[in-house]
Amino acid sequence: MKIGIVGDGKMARAIAAEAAAAGDEVITMIDAKENVGGVAITTERLGGCDVVFEFTSPAAAPDNLRALQRIGATVVCGTTGWDDQRAAVEELWLDGPGALLVASNFALGVQLFLRAAAVLAQAAAQRPEFDGFLHERHHAAKLDAPSGTGLLLQQVVRAADPGRLWPITSVRAGAIPGDHELVLDGPFETLTLRHSARDRRVFAAGALSAARWLAGRRGVFTLDAMLAGD
Repeated sequence: MKIGIVGDGKMARAIAAEAAAAGDEVITMIDAKENVGGVAITTERLGGCDVVFEFTSPAAAPDNLRALQRIGATVVCGTTGWDDQRAAVEELWLDGPGALLVASNFALGVQLFLRAAAVLAQAAAQRPEFDGFLHERHHAAKLDAPSGTGLLLQQVVRAADPGRLWPITSVRAGAIPGDHELVLDGPFETLTLRHSARDRRVFAAGALSAARWLAGRRGVFTLDAMLAGD
């Protein structure tokens, strides 16, 4: 697979390393300094790519994705923190010619964690003696708080148990790849459901799996669709 990467941060470099280990060819990496407003995203630069990964910043992602749509690219995006523009950006891709898959977290374990969280929240819905809340911890350089995964977790548990607010506490410190917890705390006991990423490679490997699945498709897709084999 021939790939392009828009971004030069930790995740972009992790994807490049994982791709090289898998025998894929990284044709180009576009860094932030050369790509203000998406100006470096051109057919000349990325036209030979089977897939392009967009892992940048909340401020840059919308312009990058609009530029990638104009050149008909197949794109896997893992940038979070731009949800206010996501619907408008995805609408551009609905009829192709390219394809777009956006996810806040590419770890398979997170998807299982979200499903388990929904079951637990639903089971606790009629137990008012428990308080329900969420914790998330990420590395000091992460820009958005709560994270996209934290907000998705909150959305999932609120749908399963709308009687609780499920507030989120976010910590940004150290080099933590990503921890998420659901906590139910009662008068005499505490129940905790947790997902902990030990290495950023888990996200890179998941993003590459999404890219292989996306190849040849047209339109807008979700990670759930990939995991379901749709």
